[in-house]
Amino acid sequence: MDNQLNFAPCGYITLSSDGVIKTVNQTLLNLLDYKKEELLDKHLESILSNKNKFLLHTYFYPHIRLYNFLEEMFLSIIAKNGQEIPILLNARSYTDNKIEYIDCILINASKRIQYEKEIRDIKMKLEETIIEKDNAIDKLEVLFQDNQLKQNELISLNTKLKLMATSDMLTGLKNRRFFQESLSNSIDIYFKQQKIFSLLIIDIDYFKQINDNFGHLVGDQTLVEVANILQSVSRKVDVISRFGGEEFAIILPNTDKIGAKKAAEKLRLAVDNGHWNNFHITVSIGASTFTNIDTEQSILNKADGALYTSKNIGRNRITHSDELANQTNQL
Repeated sequence: MDNQLNFAPCGYITLSSDGVIKTVNQTLLNLLDYKKEELLDKHLESILSNKNKFLLHTYFYPHIRLYNFLEEMFLSIIAKNGQEIPILLNARSYTDNKIEYIDCILINASKRIQYEKEIRDIKMKLEETIIEKDNAIDKLEVLFQDNQLKQNELISLNTKLKLMATSDMLTGLKNRRFFQESLSNSIDIYFKQQKIFSLLIIDIDYFKQINDNFGHLVGDQTLVEVANILQSVSRKVDVISRFGGEEFAIILPNTDKIGAKKAAEKLRLAVDNGHWNNFHITVSIGASTFTNIDTEQSILNKADGALYTSKNIGRNRITHSDELANQTNQL
């Protein structure tokens, strides 16, 4: 193992096809406080809890065998002192001299920037699912003897996990992780095919007052109702996600500045004219259209700045980031 990989800013291990550790870098050894000889030729299960061993067999191995790769699987590994450390696992399999190996990248999830509240919700749901499955381990072990039945069970479980990993549990919209991936894909398409797109960030006005005056249950219901309105008036191609808290974000494919403002106004009016009970709901919207000089971060910053302006000048209105640039140029 070369020095760069040995001290890379993430853990790295190579497994045999049956899960035996064949190589491990110093970064992972430092994280777990092990010496290399304590882990080499040991099974990966030696540093996993029982529930994570179960997940290894029901998700990790089947997925690798079916697709030869796996992206963003959450596990907990046990350090030498017994502490469980959450990690994000990416893996791929390959063959060298007719021997199958699995390369794994392990990112310390406890130190990475969290994907807002959605990631914590996903982890909780996964833990609940695993706890529910613990009582069925004996039955599953019998079912594992029937390979075809096992595959059907795994496909069903994988579908559920995929849905949980990309959805906001409260509103049913896509979560921030899915939004970030979609934004990255939209930027790739833009530079390859010059297909323009725009971005909206939508914030519920005075949402804190709803929580303070009516309680969080009413606040949650408000989020759900606003999410339903956004879905009902958006196109099928639009990517609607809960961005965090009371904010939503929408990617508008094949949409220029004029189209973005029209779409935003349609959304704003739909919320403004909604059937609300004890209080009236409005939203403020910031819009931005991607250009050749933009990046993933810059278009988010521009839309966020436009949203701030909408809220600062009275709320229940729309601002496009180009309008801010024009105001600056006039000054």
